[in-house]
Amino acid sequence: MKKFLIALFFLAFTTGANAASRFWVGGTGTWDNATTTHWSASTGGAGGASVPAATDTVTFDGSSGGGTVTVNATINGTNTLVSITAGAFTGTLDLSANNPSLTMTAFLITGAGARTINMGSGTLTLTGSGTSVWDATNSTSLTFNANTSTIVVAPAAFGLTANFLTGGLTYHTVTLGPSINTTSIATGTNGATFATLNMVGPAANIRLANCTVTNAINWAGTAANLLVISTNAAPTPASITLSAAGGTLAWAALSGITFVTNTASATNSFDLKNNTNVTITNPSVVAGGGHIIGG
Repeated sequence: MKKFLIALFFLAFTTGANAASRFWVGGTGTWDNATTTHWSASTGGAGGASVPAATDTVTFDGSSGGGTVTVNATINGTNTLVSITAGAFTGTLDLSANNPSLTMTAFLITGAGARTINMGSGTLTLTGSGTSVWDATNSTSLTFNANTSTIVVAPAAFGLTANFLTGGLTYHTVTLGPSINTTSIATGTNGATFATLNMVGPAANIRLANCTVTNAINWAGTAANLLVISTNAAPTPASITLSAAGGTLAWAALSGITFVTNTASATNSFDLKNNTNVTITNPSVVAGGGHIIGG
């Protein structure tokens, strides 16, 4: 056991020692898994630093130069990073040319830089927790093109919060869960639009802000892992505008959710009060049966 603990200590130390910060410099270029020209170890510094590794943070800021950064289909051996920050950037970060699928703890685009973020058709998986895994709170001067991208929020540690702060932007597909480790996800700033918003159990304590969902919802928990969905501004309900009819939920516990434009139905679910325009049917083993709330 002692040797095992010592080995873990040195592994943790080595991993921490290898972590680095990488800053884009020099304006227009391609982010691939080999070219070092545009990578610096400090903001506005000289290029030639190693390309970002899985343990590195990546920053695009006011010293990165304008122009377009084209993200290759592969950026390192695992397409994994610690984070991307691009709030003060004054160029275009383009993931739509090569459509990479990336995994990182956080993607932070809040800020005032005159920046453009072009998502592609790839999947961005956010595994962070304890803070904001996606932050677009300040969307001043931001042009955001979701295209057909998918963003998956799946924290990697049980009992922690992963905030998805929408900034009122329009997204293509956002999936909350599945992850046995997900306990709290907030969609943040009011007014976001999702073409598709998925919730897949187990993903407990999902706190929603006002938003619009274009495609019919199908939010599914299980008997063993309920979706617990509530407003993030209690006691004020969250207003969820359903553009399409036929929205369904299963194995959900709802509190402070108001569906607008179209109603929803929730089977094998529980009414935790203050819900509107949703038909909730309890599991057959629970007395009470179904009823319409605010219909």
